Amino acid sequence: MQVIDHGFWTPRSRADAYARAKKITENVIFHNILCDMDTARQSVIERNKRQPNALFNDVATFDLFRPQFEQISDDEGYPIINHDNNIKEWKYAAYILPVRKINGHVQVAMAVYQSGWHGLIGGRLDGDETPAQAMCREVYEELGDTAMFITEKAIIVPHSHKIKVHDVLFRRAKNEEHTYFISIVPEDTELACHEQSSDRFDVKWIDLELLANKETIVIDDMRKYFTCTIIPFIESQLA
Repeated sequence: MQVIDHGFWTPRSRADAYARAKKITENVIFHNILCDMDTARQSVIERNKRQPNALFNDVATFDLFRPQFEQISDDEGYPIINHDNNIKEWKYAAYILPVRKINGHVQVAMAVYQSGWHGLIGGRLDGDETPAQAMCREVYEELGDTAMFITEKAIIVPHSHKIKVHDVLFRRAKNEEHTYFISIVPEDTELACHEQSSDRFDVKWIDLELLANKETIVIDDMRKYFTCTIIPFIESQLA
């Protein structure tokens, strides 16, 4: 597969690109990034900050060139895959914390990435998924079929976590609501990243109290949520 990363702002440029690509392969697809102008303008401003050596575009330049862009349409007759890149007011996610008690210590399983960043097993809801459906799908994608038993034991945490997003452009949302599940598993339970997962990480068991440690959970309001809600809930389920 080959990807041509270009704007193709006009029907003429798309027609020329399609004709040239068809000489190489029959499978030519346009990927269309759906994005409102406020989001696009903000993305350009943020890119200037993140990539100071890239071509600089200020708001005036953006507004000057904006009228030259002609949105692709189905009437042009090409195979098109649309990707919604708009910033939404709210997004929703579901996470699961497997819990085991070993040698008197309560531990939870977390994804630890190569950078050392601790993440949770789970992710955003797709389409009309319920939190439980999203949680099961994410476990399958991240940990594989052999880990699905943890979803059968999942208990929903009564209080979700609503947060203001710190990196709006990265998360594509201004606010998020996280639904959490815990799953009490046998002490000899071991979990691992599924070999086909796109995000490479190790699953590590950490002591429960480390969920209140800023080196584990770096975001203040999330750490407070773990301290006030998640840790007491886990302890109540083990009592």
